[in-house]
Amino acid sequence: MQSTMTVKQEAKQAAPTSEHLAEARRLAKEGKHRHALKEFTEAIQEKEKLGAPVRGSADAETLAEIYEARGNSYLQSDETWKAESAEKDFSKAIELLHPAPIYGQKFKLNPKCLDVSYLRGLINCQRYQEIDQEERGKSGPYYWIRTAESDFNNVLRLNSNHAGAYRWRGWVHQMHAQNAIHKYSDRAQEDCILAIKDYLHAIELDPKNETFYHALVQVFQISFEKGLNFPRLFPDPFKPADVDLVLAVMDPALWTCSAQKSVFGSPILGMSSAKEMALDRVLRFEDKAKKIEGLCQFLIQGTILGNLAYTGTLVSTPSFPKDKFLQKVAQELSKELTVENAAQLKKETLEAFRKDVKLQQALALHHKALHAKLLGVETPKLQDSKSTANVVQTRLVESKQMGLELKEIPKAVETAVPKEQPQQPNNAAEPKAHQQPTLILPEPFWSGDAALTDDEDTTDYVELLPTGPRRQST
Repeated sequence: MQSTMTVKQEAKQAAPTSEHLAEARRLAKEGKHRHALKEFTEAIQEKEKLGAPVRGSADAETLAEIYEARGNSYLQSDETWKAESAEKDFSKAIELLHPAPIYGQKFKLNPKCLDVSYLRGLINCQRYQEIDQEERGKSGPYYWIRTAESDFNNVLRLNSNHAGAYRWRGWVHQMHAQNAIHKYSDRAQEDCILAIKDYLHAIELDPKNETFYHALVQVFQISFEKGLNFPRLFPDPFKPADVDLVLAVMDPALWTCSAQKSVFGSPILGMSSAKEMALDRVLRFEDKAKKIEGLCQFLIQGTILGNLAYTGTLVSTPSFPKDKFLQKVAQELSKELTVENAAQLKKETLEAFRKDVKLQQALALHHKALHAKLLGVETPKLQDSKSTANVVQTRLVESKQMGLELKEIPKAVETAVPKEQPQQPNNAAEPKAHQQPTLILPEPFWSGDAALTDDEDTTDYVELLPTGPRRQST
């Protein structure tokens, strides 16, 4: 009898809760959030009078939904402390959705916490944005963005395709990087790399979102203008690309850039020192293959290092070979590059080189030896007549593949390898000087009408590289 009365009393007490909740939701839908807040509060109080539900239970999930709804109303209301109040409600909802942690048991996320975790993360990011740089280093604001980072991590565990979570987690890493720069910490580059990767994930999921692209441009500018000043003192030898900014951006997996849309945005000031710092880092690579890879990427606009090298100012835009920095890179590369190690360049780097027709033309005109090595052709020695003939023949083949017809075969092909002469007796007269075969290295076929200027349109140009099977790269 007593148990029956208890059930009836609980059912009677539960009825007002449903009425308050229904009214609160109606008012919130109509935009009357101040009145809705009162009804949500009544609904929560009536629910809690029945006793605190066990965390993770069905009753706890019901109460968590009410807290989440009240938090949303706080955000849309004109309350003075609406962000703080909403953050408390969202935190309470997340707590109710998960059982109390037990030592030794694996924590499991409740899928229902996805939206509320994302909202709490956004609130803490907004609160952090509204304070000065000097305040951001204090324990309170630091806790905000750490909590936000944890929330976005949980969202991505539940939904790995959540573009917003990648974008805002990238922003959190960017704030960590700026704080590290402000404190002269050597963690700056590591945080910059994490921010770049998250922004790129967001763009991949939502490529039409210009906000994501602007965020990426901003973090690249900060990373290279300031982050390069703070190299990691004790980098991880097993994951060097995770703490070395220059090495990280050499990975083609991060390339969403092109010659037309640079990751550094519009021409800006303050990039000269960034270029020199990045080049200095490449030249200090102990691994020769990485050094050559980095130098090549500086010359190709379709890479991130190329985006950096060709970033100009409001009054000038770098072009090869007129720009002193690019000329310096070409000279350093000429010292290091051989046909053998050119074959070890990344496949994506070679593909980007194939697309950069303007660069190929400039190299062919001003750095013939370097261009030949990138094509996989050894530079001939003038005294080696057979090599001369082979190179000329190679050029003829390349010209035909490109659809360029030479008017006639250079005479040097015929004279480069002299025909075998019958042996003369020892007492025979020496041949006259004019009878000796003349070795003449012809001008490259691209030095004439095929050459381009920097002002010409390259839309319909044919690539200069052979179109045969590609060399395997590592």
